Amino acid sequence: MNRFSIAFAYLVATVFSIFSQEEKKTSRFVVFTSPFGVFTNTIPLGVEYTLLPFFSLNIKGSYTYSESGKNELNYFKLYGTSVGGDIKLFIQYKYGHYKFSTMFKSFNKLNAEMSEYSLQRTGSVLVSKSYVKLDYKYEDLRNRSYFRGEPIDGFDFVHGAGLAFGVEWLFSNMIFINFYLGPYYYFHHTSDQYLNNLQKGSFFQSMMLKGSTGTKINLGFEVGFHF
Repeated sequence: MNRFSIAFAYLVATVFSIFSQEEKKTSRFVVFTSPFGVFTNTIPLGVEYTLLPFFSLNIKGSYTYSESGKNELNYFKLYGTSVGGDIKLFIQYKYGHYKFSTMFKSFNKLNAEMSEYSLQRTGSVLVSKSYVKLDYKYEDLRNRSYFRGEPIDGFDFVHGAGLAFGVEWLFSNMIFINFYLGPYYYFHHTSDQYLNNLQKGSFFQSMMLKGSTGTKINLGFEVGFHF
């Protein structure tokens, strides 16, 4: 075993040792969804795990399915999936009326600083965290309509990445709320059939799923539970 392997093993053991001794005043695990999915018949779901007070990993995905119309003239089917994730760097915790820097602190030290100002009332803000994040998403959407009895299939393959600034709130009743805003670049590989079929979809589907390659301002809103 070389020196690098020994050093890496020691680092992993140290991190797990720190984690096993931490208090649970600050939540480490979040399950969330986005209410915006209801407009496009999409079920989004994600998980976030805070590795350190200033760093977390986020994995999310979604499933889309919609079918409408009983005859060839107005039949429309939309389906697809997406997968993505982000890395958050927390700039500051706000606990009650007090602010705490997060950089290079252990959870034990952060919990000790915040324990004096603990909020116990149900529904009160437990912790709010300001952050900057790097985000990536891949989306595979397909749709179908019919013309003279023949199916017309379309597709839209999307790669998106961006930088966003946001704030998340963790309430004492386990409720989690997250809001972010920032520039994203989207690359769309879209068939003409997809765009034509989309005209038979709902108003929100036609507006929100008709994308084009370029930079856009992305607005995000998520709700869930923290543990």
